[in-house]
Amino acid sequence: MLAKRWLISTFLISLVVFLVCTLPAALLVGSLPPVHLAGQPLQFSAAQGSVWNGKASLAWKQLSGTLSWQLDWREGYPGVAFRTLGAVPSSGWAAASAETLLVRELDVSLSAPMLRQFQPDLQLGGTILAKSVSFTFRDKHITDASGSLAYTGGDAKWRRDDAVVVPPLRGVIKQQPLGPEVVIEDDASTMMATAKIDNNIGALTVYRAWAVRLGLSQGGSADDVVFETSLPLWPE
Repeated sequence: MLAKRWLISTFLISLVVFLVCTLPAALLVGSLPPVHLAGQPLQFSAAQGSVWNGKASLAWKQLSGTLSWQLDWREGYPGVAFRTLGAVPSSGWAAASAETLLVRELDVSLSAPMLRQFQPDLQLGGTILAKSVSFTFRDKHITDASGSLAYTGGDAKWRRDDAVVVPPLRGVIKQQPLGPEVVIEDDASTMMATAKIDNNIGALTVYRAWAVRLGLSQGGSADDVVFETSLPLWPE
C-alpha cells in the first residue's frame, strides 16, 4: 500500500513539474501588460517554445525583430538572459520583482537614423552603442550603474538647416550618490556634455566645446555651459 502511494505521489509530482516546465511561451506573451513607446504599442506575437526558454516576434511602428529568452538565476533572482535581433540588436540579463528591476550586461546597437521615429526634425547618421550597461532600479532610485556609451559619428541635420558632421563620441556611466552620470567626450577627450539622473530628475548639460565642433560658436571657453535642460523621468 505504501509503495502504491509512493508511486502515485511520484507520478503526480512528475506531472506537475512537467506541466510547469513546458508552459507555452504564448501564455507569457499573452499576459504581458501593454507597452507603449512614443505613443505607439510594442507588439508581441508568434510566440514559440516555453515560458522558460522561448522566443517571440516584436513589432513597433514600421520596425520588427525577434526576442529570445532563457531562464537564468543570478544574484539570487530568477531572471532571463535575452537577445533581440532585427531593427535594434541587443542582449543582456534582467530580473524584476514587485519593487526591484535589475539589468545586467546590456548591449544595444541603435542605428541613429531610427531616432526620427521619436524626433522627426532630426536627421542623424551613424550608430549609437551601449556596452555592458548595468543598473538596479529600487525604491524609485537607480543604483549600481555602470557601462559605456559610444556614437560612431556621422552627418546630422535639424529640419532644413545645413548638415554638419558630428564627431565620434564616447561616455562612461558612473554611479554618483544620487544616481548615474555619464560624461560625453570626443575622440580628443574634450568634454562635450554631461547627462545625469538625480533621484527621478534627468538632466542634460551641453558645453561650448560641442557647439564649436559643430561650427555653431567661436571664442569663449570650452567648458562654458551653452544649454541645460531637466525633466522628471518618473513619479517620485
